[in-house]
Amino acid sequence: MVKIKRFWRLLAAGLVLLALAGCGQKQVTPKLRPNDPYTDSEFSLGTICKVTVYDSGKKKAVKDGLRTIRHIDSEATLTRSGSVLDKINANAGIRPVRVPKDFWPLLKKAQYFSKNSNGSFDMAIGAVTNLWKIGLPGAGCPNPRKSRQPCRWSTGATCSSTPKRARCT
Repeated sequence: MVKIKRFWRLLAAGLVLLALAGCGQKQVTPKLRPNDPYTDSEFSLGTICKVTVYDSGKKKAVKDGLRTIRHIDSEATLTRSGSVLDKINANAGIRPVRVPKDFWPLLKKAQYFSKNSNGSFDMAIGAVTNLWKIGLPGAGCPNPRKSRQPCRWSTGATCSSTPKRARCT
């Protein structure tokens, strides 16, 4: 009987010690990232643009990033008249167009990816996009009655379409 009492006392004391050992320390869960990310997105460049920053100053960095995207969209859009790209296309083969300093590197990068992406990126696709009104009201095959519509390509190509197919030459 004494052995059973002693066993229960030792077991109770051990459980109390075990419970007290866990109470004194706060559990720290490891973070996977040093900072929580800040994310914002908006529709620009014909798609949803999402910017995420993990470092300090993240709200300002995201705001600046989205401002830069809007700036590029305003210069490089073909859907609004008056953009830098619109002026380049309007003067293609006629006269040179002075572009802002920050626009020239954008053109060079576009040309680089157009040449080196094995067809995944084509900087001249805007003419086809506009002809077919992709992403715009009235999207679809160009009107077959207008058999030879001029494309606004720097190559001076013209487009022809039939009910079965459209092609640029």
